[in-house]
Amino acid sequence: MIIQRFYQSNKQDKKFYKEVIKSITENPGSCDEVWLCTLFDKPTLEKHKTYIEEVLLPLAELFRSKGVTVSLQIGETVGHREPNDCTDFSGMP
Repeated sequence: MIIQRFYQSNKQDKKFYKEVIKSITENPGSCDEVWLCTLFDKPTLEKHKTYIEEVLLPLAELFRSKGVTVSLQIGETVGHREPNDCTDFSGMP
């Protein structure tokens, strides 16, 4: 099984994903599953929800239409990296 992980920096480029889908279609068995990653840092749940609805769900539908399994990967959890490395703390209590 071949799994490809995509971070949020990849998700804004539709051309990139068109090329990925084309490559998968032209090379059966080259990718069985993709992991689509949520936002990094600690944004609010509303920001996560909007991002998932507007960006990840359309991508998931596209991959599924080509027979690729889609999983959601949490981009970052509490304690995952140093607090001073974050730029968005809006979701922190």
